Amino acid sequence: MCKHDEMQSLVDGMSFVLSFAKNPSYTLKTGEGKKIIESYGKFGTFYQEDSQERQTEIGNEILNVSNNIENFDISDTTSLTNSNKSKLLVSIGSGVSMIKVDPNGSFERVNGTMIGGGTLVGLTHMITGIRDFDQ
Repeated sequence: MCKHDEMQSLVDGMSFVLSFAKNPSYTLKTGEGKKIIESYGKFGTFYQEDSQERQTEIGNEILNVSNNIENFDISDTTSLTNSNKSKLLVSIGSGVSMIKVDPNGSFERVNGTMIGGGTLVGLTHMITGIRDFDQ
C-alpha cells in the first residue's frame, strides 16, 4: 500500500475529470417534493433517458420521477482545464473541506468543518432518533 496525500489526490482527480470528461451533464430532477441530482455518462459519453417516467430508489423510498428535466451541459471543457482562474474544490466526507486550486496546480484548504453529511446524520440520529435530513 502506498501513502498518498488526500488533498493532492483530490486536486489530481479534479484535473483528470476536467481534462477528459467530454460533455458532462448534470441533471436536477424533481418529483413528489424531493430533489434528485444525477450525473449521466462516462468520459466522452453522454446519454439521455428515453422513458417518460421511471422510478428512483433512495434509501427505502421509491419516487416516481418524470423525464421533464433540465440539462446543464458543459460542452467545452477546454476552457475549464486551461482557465487562468482559480477553482474551488469542495470535498464532503466525514468532514467538509473547501480547497482553492490555482491554475498552476498549487492548492490550499481555505475553509471547512470537521462534521460532514454522514457524521451529522449519525450524531443527530443518536441524539434525537431522526432517520434522515428531511426530518
